[in-house]
Amino acid sequence: MAETRSKSAPRDSVRGLKAGRSSIIVGIAAEHLSAKRLADMGFVTGVRVKMVRRGNPCIVGIGGTFVGLGAANQTCVLIEIPDGEADSDCQAGPAPNQP
Repeated sequence: MAETRSKSAPRDSVRGLKAGRSSIIVGIAAEHLSAKRLADMGFVTGVRVKMVRRGNPCIVGIGGTFVGLGAANQTCVLIEIPDGEADSDCQAGPAPNQP
């Protein structure tokens, strides 16, 4: 499994980000082919990602476009979580269903 991380800020997956909030990608925790596919879509360390809509798939804004991520890929994209930004009820459980 390929994984790169920053060591400074608290981390979570993009799944833990509240709708309307953004954060910086600090790493990708995925097998080589999945990590490459995510990188090809712009999910690389240092890039800002914004949660537009939570769910499965969630919709995130990245690099001037919107991308739908299924539950498995949501947990692979590791981000910095600023204090008070993460939804504690979603960090360990499934993503909520939203229209």
